[in-house]
Amino acid sequence: MRYLSILFLSLILLPSTNAQIAAVTIENSFIDVVGESKKEITPDLIYVSVIINEDEVKGSIEENEKKLFSYLEAGNYDIENRVTVSDLNSMVFQHWLKRDKKITTKEYELLAKTEQELELIFLSLRKAEIYNANIDRLQLSNEAEIRNETELEAIKQAQIKARNLAGTIGQKIGKAMIVLDEESTSFQNSYRKSMTAYTTSTVALKGYNSVESFSLDIKKITISAKVYVRFELLPGE
Repeated sequence: MRYLSILFLSLILLPSTNAQIAAVTIENSFIDVVGESKKEITPDLIYVSVIINEDEVKGSIEENEKKLFSYLEAGNYDIENRVTVSDLNSMVFQHWLKRDKKITTKEYELLAKTEQELELIFLSLRKAEIYNANIDRLQLSNEAEIRNETELEAIKQAQIKARNLAGTIGQKIGKAMIVLDEESTSFQNSYRKSMTAYTTSTVALKGYNSVESFSLDIKKITISAKVYVRFELLPGE
């Protein structure tokens, strides 16, 4: 009789035990996916470095500066807010190549926010016969915002992928258990490529005589995001 009682108790506990095992298995099930997103944005902050060297131009620095600014103003360029003197505290500096030869130089940084403004800058340089200029750097004014949008889109893509994969096996996804930024933005690489592509040499500047013959095709900067996400895997309905 005691043997039958033990057997009966075991049969009662068995379904309950199996149910617990199944619950634990489902609770610990998960699916790992990678989501990716990419945005291509035209830079809206383009910095042009200009050097006026009295050994390379006709006349004084002041005369050449006046010519350049007059051409820029004729194109409605905002000189007051877009032109700065680079790292010189607005001072003209002098250096000597030889004891008997003094060279006076002044460096400027001009900001262009559109391709049209960039064309205006280089055409003005050409008219003023100032050829020592190049694109120093490219930036995005809203880089942080675009970076966040790209990462959020990558997470959304990961969620869609996980939902589709889970659906093929009759299950569904639950909450995200792990979210990792697997790959940082490729902004710097794109920036270097763009800067190299649009560095303007003296020879190139001398070749442009009019708006029609001058064209700069600003390449877009690529900002990408790649995220690893682990989603909880639940029984399907």
